[in-house]
Amino acid sequence: MSVTATNMRCLQVQMLRPRGETVVSSVHGCRALVMPVVLFLVLAVQLWLRVESISKGYEVEELRRVALRNDTELRELRLEYALLVRPGELAERARIKLGMTDLAPQRVRKLAQ
Repeated sequence: MSVTATNMRCLQVQMLRPRGETVVSSVHGCRALVMPVVLFLVLAVQLWLRVESISKGYEVEELRRVALRNDTELRELRLEYALLVRPGELAERARIKLGMTDLAPQRVRKLAQ
């Protein structure tokens, strides 16, 4: 008996006869059909897992690039902040932008305690 004939026997269903008797199909050949189906399902799951792992790898790489870009920007901003809050830079900007000057000693008043 060939595999095709076995598979056909497995696919047969119970048939009702007019007198109510049933003819039971053979399940002996179903084993030949179960193994390929199980193998197909296992391979399909393995393929799906492989595709998901590759997809997650691309996502991780993109997140690494974003993290590196953010880290670089953070370093640049910290450097800019450090340059802007230097006392000499603050004094210069106060004179230019706000018109502030050094306080003359005559303008200092002492308050009674």
